[in-house]
Amino acid sequence: MPISAATWAIGRLWHRSMRRRLPSTVSGALRCVTGLVLFGRERLCRNSHSYVEDQPVYFSPASATSIPTTGGSLQLVMHAGAPCPPELKERMIQWWGPVITEYYGCTEFGIATIITSEETLRKPGSAGRAAPGIQLEIRGSDGQSLPTGEPGTIYVNGGFDFTYRGAAGELTLGGSPDADDPFRTAGDVGHLDEDGYLYVGDRRSDLILSGGVNIYPAEVEASLVTEPSVADAVVIGVQDDEWGQRVVAVVELKDGEEGGESAAARLRDHLSARLARFKTPRQFHFVDTVGRSSTGKINRSQIAALVTERRPDF
Repeated sequence: MPISAATWAIGRLWHRSMRRRLPSTVSGALRCVTGLVLFGRERLCRNSHSYVEDQPVYFSPASATSIPTTGGSLQLVMHAGAPCPPELKERMIQWWGPVITEYYGCTEFGIATIITSEETLRKPGSAGRAAPGIQLEIRGSDGQSLPTGEPGTIYVNGGFDFTYRGAAGELTLGGSPDADDPFRTAGDVGHLDEDGYLYVGDRRSDLILSGGVNIYPAEVEASLVTEPSVADAVVIGVQDDEWGQRVVAVVELKDGEEGGESAAARLRDHLSARLARFKTPRQFHFVDTVGRSSTGKINRSQIAALVTERRPDF
């Protein structure tokens, strides 16, 4: 995309180190737009925005209910920071057109994969293929590469030259420094398909082990937020004497919606057509807000503690 004369609108996830890499003609005139979906494509176009970056929490299902009949200047929307449900992503592409690009990455190595709208429609749920200069590997608990399609820890070679102060090598294989191993990991779980497309699950620490079966919270959350009354959802594992862990959903409903057993029954019915029964939450807690940070992140351990303590608001 030509950027010499572009007006840039960016979300809160734009990393300062990325901004430093922009051409001076652009980086000196950045304008920040947060709450992307509150503007809508028509307003973005009226203001001549050609680029927007934000997190998928702003791609609310309510916003993707109508398709505008006019085009505009919007050329590129980039999002990252959290998984985006495939159904919602497809609706956003239908609404805004093929301008949405997703990337996977983190502070430790920058952008690792990229996927365009056209690729998303062919590979729903994928975070894309390796970005230029990046190599990907999926490794097992023994540190060995896993075959195509098998889930394991995502390792990345390339990207930023990044080292933690006081914890050098923290992200190398096995959690100990290894000067000969250029691959690093943020601890995310995922798999590669036969075409090299990456599918990201969760942080290994977020994985729920119930009855000896692995359950990925992101999969359950992606299904929950497609229910029309749900604004946001977080899924956690809570200690269970019989199953090891049980699946619990903390749900933020849209304004005007009421929680309670009728809402829980509605959500169970919604999930029954989308998930295996063992993945369906055994409990639903309805809250005013799930407590996402300004960058769209969730403190799962804090939420789990509140659920376990049976606080009044949980």
